[in-house]
Amino acid sequence: MLSFDDPQINQKYLAMKHGGAILHRIIHAAQEKCYPGASAFDIDCFCFQEIKKNNCDPTFLGYNGFPASLVLCLNEEVVHGIPVKEKIISNGDLVTLDLGLTYQGYVVDMAISFVAGDLPNRPAVQLIKTTQKALYSVIDILRPGVHIGDIGYLVEKTAIQNSAHVIYECAGHGVGKAMHEKPTIANYGQSGQGPILHIGQTIAIEPIMALGTNYTENLNDGWTIVTEDGSLAAQSEHTVIITPDGCEILTIE
Repeated sequence: MLSFDDPQINQKYLAMKHGGAILHRIIHAAQEKCYPGASAFDIDCFCFQEIKKNNCDPTFLGYNGFPASLVLCLNEEVVHGIPVKEKIISNGDLVTLDLGLTYQGYVVDMAISFVAGDLPNRPAVQLIKTTQKALYSVIDILRPGVHIGDIGYLVEKTAIQNSAHVIYECAGHGVGKAMHEKPTIANYGQSGQGPILHIGQTIAIEPIMALGTNYTENLNDGWTIVTEDGSLAAQSEHTVIITPDGCEILTIE
């Protein structure tokens, strides 16, 4: 385990590392409950209970009025999908879970996409793999002195090379005492441009892509954002901290 010279950074690191391990366990336990026929509402209730059981708070619940602890998106839903009772998972659905929690005053944020059940869905699997490849390609280059534009450039390059499209409207962000802190980290950009990362900075990297478009539409529920053309969307996200030699993933056991 790392130790930072700055006591404040070290306190943040220890809290977010502990919270991130809890979040990792909960979101993957929730994934196991996403079987065909399951209600999104029940999965949200599970996440809420597990977060509270671990002496944490559900960061998303009530954030700007969001009515749930968990964001659950299906197929063409990009982000902010509300886990209502009527949202039932079907065999072969592309499911995205996005979850955040607060531990000792610090926020960690994570998202995973996967295919529910056992029905083959090759386009969904390929899209999910592309978001994962982009995420870990970015993690490999993160270190002090990297520009925010370097991140966006690499994410979009990975998308294009794999016949996917980044969602222009969605972005990663700083995270720590609040869920959304500076800087905004777009999934497109120019290398060498934008703010520079520094030691102890904590950020959420979240490649969000679709099969057919870079653009979205809003549903009437006031939250859910879907692809403009109805094509599949997927997301992979980790919270990381910038270290003297690179970075460390915090949302992992």
